[in-house]
Amino acid sequence: HISLAAILYAQPDLPVYITPPTTHEGARAQTLMEGKDYSDILAKRAVILPNREAVLRRMHKEPGFALLLSTDALNDPSLKVLSIFSDETVKPVNYEAVVLASESMDETRKFISYLLSEDAQRSFAQYGFQAPLTP
Repeated sequence: HISLAAILYAQPDLPVYITPPTTHEGARAQTLMEGKDYSDILAKRAVILPNREAVLRRMHKEPGFALLLSTDALNDPSLKVLSIFSDETVKPVNYEAVVLASESMDETRKFISYLLSEDAQRSFAQYGFQAPLTP
């Protein structure tokens, strides 16, 4: 992996596509534009698009870089992940599911068991997700 600073300095004319700060990836991009060595250059080159689908469409049409969740990039074989930020730079995104009560608790328990199974873990890994935390 290459550092974001190195990427920005190596390709000084390419835009960096990001989503608004109200999204997970946009909030992370906003953090990267504040107080880092490369923050000024990143902020000058940032092109804010309305959502990740718009970022992906733009990446397919025009040269540039995008700050996306790695799962979005890993699921598009035409994109190349150049760098992944450490947990110290940006916090990982955690998706949570809670079932308090259900008319079909047996099915719910089976689904949770599946999510924790080896088959599901392979699927999570294939699409760039880490294994879920056990209940």
